[in-house]
Amino acid sequence: MVLAIRPEVYPPSSGRTYKTKLTTTTFTIHLAGNGRPYVAGPTARKPRQPVNGRETRWLSGKDIIMKITHITMHQGRLRFNPGPSLQRMGYKSKILKHDDGSYFSQGEALDWSNALCRELAQKRKDNSITRTNRRGQRRQATLHTVTNMFDDWFTNNPRFSKQGIDIGKRQEQPLSPATLRDYKQKARVIQNHAPLIWQSDIAALDKIIIRGMFNDIWQQAGLASANGAVRALSAALSWTLENRSSSINVNPVLGLRFPSPKKNPRFASKAEIRALIEAADSLGLPEIGDAVMLGLWTAQRQGDRLNFEHRGKINGRWHFRQSKTGAIVAVPPSPELDQRMEQSRLRRHKAKIINPRVLLSEKLWRPFNADYYRKQFARVRNKAQEKSPLLKGFCDKDLRSTAITWMGLAGVDIPQICAVSGHTLQSANNILKHYLAMHPEMADTAIAKMVTWYEQDGDVEQW
Repeated sequence: MVLAIRPEVYPPSSGRTYKTKLTTTTFTIHLAGNGRPYVAGPTARKPRQPVNGRETRWLSGKDIIMKITHITMHQGRLRFNPGPSLQRMGYKSKILKHDDGSYFSQGEALDWSNALCRELAQKRKDNSITRTNRRGQRRQATLHTVTNMFDDWFTNNPRFSKQGIDIGKRQEQPLSPATLRDYKQKARVIQNHAPLIWQSDIAALDKIIIRGMFNDIWQQAGLASANGAVRALSAALSWTLENRSSSINVNPVLGLRFPSPKKNPRFASKAEIRALIEAADSLGLPEIGDAVMLGLWTAQRQGDRLNFEHRGKINGRWHFRQSKTGAIVAVPPSPELDQRMEQSRLRRHKAKIINPRVLLSEKLWRPFNADYYRKQFARVRNKAQEKSPLLKGFCDKDLRSTAITWMGLAGVDIPQICAVSGHTLQSANNILKHYLAMHPEMADTAIAKMVTWYEQDGDVEQW
């Protein structure tokens, strides 16, 4: 038997199959070829008229009792009635009606409900929501991997941005791009040499695992790389603990002790410095010779020297401005530095080059980038090794330690060294530890000063 439904009671929706309830029997509503819906299924009621030889009867609105997900009947109107779980997601109860004020029919309400169910299914898929018990829905626990932690740290830490932190009275300078590159390089060490930890959940990290990671990286990449990787991991974990709701309550790196590579301060002799400058001039790289002399007589870092801009001589001092920070560096004159600066000026005058940068790659007359400079310095050092084999392994950063060591050998005290090198007074002990290597001349100077004090009837006062 076929039960037909009047279109005005249940407007047809092409291509859909619905279920409706007549008394206690469930029927499926289909769309006939003539566009009219009909209900196929048994019924306890007798048909009122035959249609095409089949038993058929019309169903009125009172005969159809619909059960639609999230929809209820309220005072004769169809109403969206979200449960507690949907209310927590932001959905609110409302009467279903069109923009023109007309109310939804049952078919339109069913279409709307089906669309809502598809939307909820997509949200569950996107947000990893799973059904639980009667209390509603909860978010599925997702792994917070070491990979995700580092990505979050590099992307959302405001100190890694160009602006830093400037909120009200809270102002923090951003970390330099070089610092960010260094942290990313240390993170890649973990990714390359400890891939299982790189993909693991941070909640699984403990002191034993981190100790094992350190030992593995030490064996594969060296002690310096292992120390750097652990420091980067500790920094990322600390930031995550302070800024994210994470599954860990304490930084597992804290309290662990790791061996550090021995730091042997390296400084050059006068003969080795001359060998470097002669090698630079013979290779057609006089600008590297200028950089060597500038590093020796200013005690400034490589990155700062590559960004120096000329400000001329003021009151007999060379004034350089750092192009990135704007800081002014005033350097007392020295015959060797004055000579190199004058030679550089003459070369630029001959080439008709006007550029405020102190150091330029004279092949193209462009500022150095750090990588290209290191390669050119290595060429000069390798050439100088032919004359001075002890220069093997000498780096540009050793020019800074050479300058500070020479000042120490000359009897310059710590505050004066800080005034030249740019170190703070608080880091004076670190200067002694890292730069002033043990040297017989230092002991000679110390004893000579004590002898002079003793011969002048010096004594200590009793308190």
